[in-house]
Parts: sequence; C-alpha cells; structure tokens
Amino acid sequence: TAGFGQWYFGMRIRLEVDKGHETVATDIDALRAAIVAAHAATALSVSGEEVGDAGAEAVGAGLGRCQALTEVRLNFDSTQVGDQGAEGLGAGIGRCRALAQLELYLNRTQVGDQG
Repeated sequence: TAGFGQWYFGMRIRLEVDKGHETVATDIDALRAAIVAAHAATALSVSGEEVGDAGAEAVGAGLGRCQALTEVRLNFDSTQVGDQGAEGLGAGIGRCRALAQLELYLNRTQVGDQG
C-alpha cells in the first residue's frame, strides 16, 4: 500500500485495480492521478471516508478516462457526497462504454433529488 500527497480534510480513499494492486490516496490530486494511471484496468474498486463532492467528482473524471473498465465498485456510504458529486460520478460512469457491472453505494450521504 502506498500513500500519496498530503491529507485533504481527512480524506482517505482506497483504490483497488484489477483485484490486486491497492493504492491509498489522501488528496484530490493523488486520487485523480491514481485513477488515470489505471486507464487500462478492467476492474476498479473505490471506497473512502470523508469524501465530499470534490472527491466524487475526481473519481468521475478519472473513470471517464478508463475506457477498458468492465467492473466498477464505488462505495461512498456515510460520506459528504452531495448532488454535485453524484452528478460528477454519473458523468464519468456514462463514459465507461465497456462497463458490464456497476456497484454504487451512496447510502447516508447528502445526495438529494438533483443528484
């Protein structure tokens, strides 16, 4: 497990690429870079604590660049993700053309009717 960057409001996001390589990102830039670096991955699992809209948008932006993804699991339960973050996730997921399996967990978040 490798750590990157500085803490960003306590954010700690775990990424697992192709069910084997795990990375922990602790700021938005490291998160975005880790997902973009996984551009050839076919499976990606992302979970985190203290994730807000900016973190969710970074995940969405990164997902949109990973065209080989067939499996995505996003667990942002009990986080501060709101409508803006959910929209960013949706936009990125929508660009994953090969996606066959999606697990998205947004229970106990700030996502409302607009998200």
